[in-house]
Amino acid sequence: MYSGSYNNNRNPNYIDNVFSMSNSSGLTNNINLMLSLKNNMVIVNLGKMLNNYQSTQSGAGLSSSKNRSDISRLGLTLNLPKGYAVSSTLDHTKNTGLKDPIVLWNAFATCRILKNQQGELKFSAMDILKQFQNISNTSDSFGTTTRISNGLQQYFMLTFSYYPRKFGKAEIKKKEVQEIW
Repeated sequence: MYSGSYNNNRNPNYIDNVFSMSNSSGLTNNINLMLSLKNNMVIVNLGKMLNNYQSTQSGAGLSSSKNRSDISRLGLTLNLPKGYAVSSTLDHTKNTGLKDPIVLWNAFATCRILKNQQGELKFSAMDILKQFQNISNTSDSFGTTTRISNGLQQYFMLTFSYYPRKFGKAEIKKKEVQEIW
């Protein structure tokens, strides 16, 4: 699967009382590949996302800026017998606004329960390596901005989900009516 986007803006503005024409653009490319083996017993996901942002200013003394991020993704799911599954995701993020790359590792264990496997009990371990940071790239009339802030801290979660299989009223069986002559 591939998805991409491109934006381009040109805005007049004043920065520190200096007139400037701001040109900003952004290009995003995202590609994902999923491979399923042994009747969905093993599922591998590979992905790559490239983002490029840049901004130029026409005003004297105003600087231009560029930012690039490169995210590689790997996901693995093992669907085990009797409604059990374990999975893990790994994201490796390089960004020109960061000194070192970030590795985000999440893991999950799932068990389907109840009649017809209508319930799901799931344990999630998020940010196992404690490296996650929120990275936001924006490009506007004032230039390109990269914001890096602490995101959610490492956490663990246990959830229960219920998936009903039937909706509405049950079908009423019609009684056969015999006609009496």
